[in-house]
Amino acid sequence: MPRVVIAPDKFKGSLDAAGVARAIAAGLSATAPDVHVVVVPVADGGDGTVDAAVAAGFDRIELDASGPTGRSVRTSWARSGHEAVVELADVSGLARLPDGRLRPLTASSRGTGEVIAAALDAGCTRIVVGIGGSACTDGGAGLAAALGVRILDAEQAQTPDGGAALTAARSLDLDTVHPGLATAEIVVACDVDNPLTGPDGAAAVYGPQKGASPSEVAQLDGALRHWADLVATATGSDHRDVPGAGAAGGVGFGLMALAGAEARPGAELVFQLTGLREAVVGADLVITGEGSLDEQSLRGKAPAAVAAVARAAGVDVVAVAGRCTLTEDVWRAAGFAAVHTTTDAASTPAESMTAPVPLLEAIGRRLGTALQPVTARSRPRRPAAGTSAPERTHMTTPHYYVPTGGHPAQTELTTDRAMFTEAYAVLPRGTMRDIVTSLLPFWENTRLWVLARPLSGFSETFSQYIVEVSPGGGSDRPELDAGAEGVLFVVAGTMTLTLDGQAHVMTPGGYAFVPPGTTWTLHVDAAADGPARFHWIRKAYQVVDGLETPESFVTNETDVEGGAMPGTQGRWITQRFTDPADVRHDMHVNIVSFEPGGVIPFPETHVMEHGLYVLEGKAVYLLNKDWIEVQEGDFMWLRAFCPQACYAGGPGRFRYLLYKDVNRHASLSRQFV
Repeated sequence: MPRVVIAPDKFKGSLDAAGVARAIAAGLSATAPDVHVVVVPVADGGDGTVDAAVAAGFDRIELDASGPTGRSVRTSWARSGHEAVVELADVSGLARLPDGRLRPLTASSRGTGEVIAAALDAGCTRIVVGIGGSACTDGGAGLAAALGVRILDAEQAQTPDGGAALTAARSLDLDTVHPGLATAEIVVACDVDNPLTGPDGAAAVYGPQKGASPSEVAQLDGALRHWADLVATATGSDHRDVPGAGAAGGVGFGLMALAGAEARPGAELVFQLTGLREAVVGADLVITGEGSLDEQSLRGKAPAAVAAVARAAGVDVVAVAGRCTLTEDVWRAAGFAAVHTTTDAASTPAESMTAPVPLLEAIGRRLGTALQPVTARSRPRRPAAGTSAPERTHMTTPHYYVPTGGHPAQTELTTDRAMFTEAYAVLPRGTMRDIVTSLLPFWENTRLWVLARPLSGFSETFSQYIVEVSPGGGSDRPELDAGAEGVLFVVAGTMTLTLDGQAHVMTPGGYAFVPPGTTWTLHVDAAADGPARFHWIRKAYQVVDGLETPESFVTNETDVEGGAMPGTQGRWITQRFTDPADVRHDMHVNIVSFEPGGVIPFPETHVMEHGLYVLEGKAVYLLNKDWIEVQEGDFMWLRAFCPQACYAGGPGRFRYLLYKDVNRHASLSRQFV
């Protein structure tokens, strides 16, 4: 039986590594059912490192630790026997910044030290620390403090966390360092060779990515120089110029200088943890990839490293990527026999980011069809027992469907599920094409689909758009109605929302409430990999004498705990972004989720108008007297008092973004007064 190893990294912002591997495997098995597929999700030491270890059989250990601002976050590390894997990105990374607000001067690595301490407390004697994706530039001081190093000021008090505070430090006390460090082996997964300070140092090179202005870069670099001097005095050795000392805002320096860590290439460490080298031996084909295959991929990133392992074993390797900017000469020189991209398979570039699974499955089917010439060669076989790493059985990140535009072929039928009645309307995802997009004043490089608008017999209280902002696009005058409030919910890409002068980096799952009269702007970086897409729900705020206007806020759905409806055993869950008891709010925009088989067990009939956009899954939905099949990407509008119920289909969750108007008196007619 032919054997294929599927070992991709994540498609950042779109799909995790295990999800990529599953989709490719599903397609490949459909056209080559006799192939034995071995799934080995990989990473390069950044985000996804713990997931890769868990996929390889490590146990996931969850705990609470300090995020980059000190706020407690739920994170995890991985354990197998006396070996541990710790991932900085999941506790001290940019994604853990509350509201997406960058804090270049005060962000700390303390939480990463707390997780390492937990692994030491558990008796682990070898700890692999992946340090990519940090939010801080503190030289590893926060991490060191969590491991028992006392960083003291002139009054012998411990200094605050953050890189800027290091200038106040005057001495180090190493007497209380965690005793486990004396015997433990600490290995840093690191793919950069920057020193701690200077023009190539942590502050100068990576500080701007974390929000530091030019003056703040200089301030942080001076603080790191001072920190390095203190550490050298306390330890008797100077590590500031050791390659990798500047990694992760200087966390590499802190681990090497104060924990005796050794820096090694991240991908190579992950391969050891996951057993990739052993899995590749005797395989007929290796499939790897990541979201963007580019020049950076060739500098120690996972796909190039996987290709090197495959070549050493004499196995052909194929890359699957979201996009590829390399020329054929370059990717062939890197060892790839072929490159397939979801961008080439998609009808529009947007589809590649927002709906990667069917595209990856299609690529898998093509690879399965073409596999016979590859597997016909005779190769020594590795025994099947013990070769396959266990595959993760569920996605850890939410899925969001958004329209990608394009047009159907002239040969396709026009029949669809679109429906418009006096009580409800259904806009299937297939109706959201390029020809029905709109533009807005003062928005650059932006288009949108209008899902709902106030119109007699249709939406009475709100409007809803799906907005697509291309790189370099956005607006400094987004809302022209001073009385309009809004909710923004991000479903793809990365954008920067500035509310009253405060910048927030928003990624998929990001949620912002914008009160009426707020000054705000929204932009997508010109260097972004692709467009940002978000729902924008607008409503004329109903002012009530004696009630203040609610304040703005920014969060992410991953930070909002869902509440199960009573008696449903968790099959029906609502994530509420505002307190239902806060009557200052006159609209709610929530996320409602049903597990397969979950139901609304009666026809809800009430005064609230609804807009429902299906983010994920499929269901049969009762609208007035009609049972309608709906799927991810469909939009439903329900007039007040329209009966509704649903049965969630499978195989996955059914989730939708829900608008409703709340907390106000019904308007009374004066026509007979």
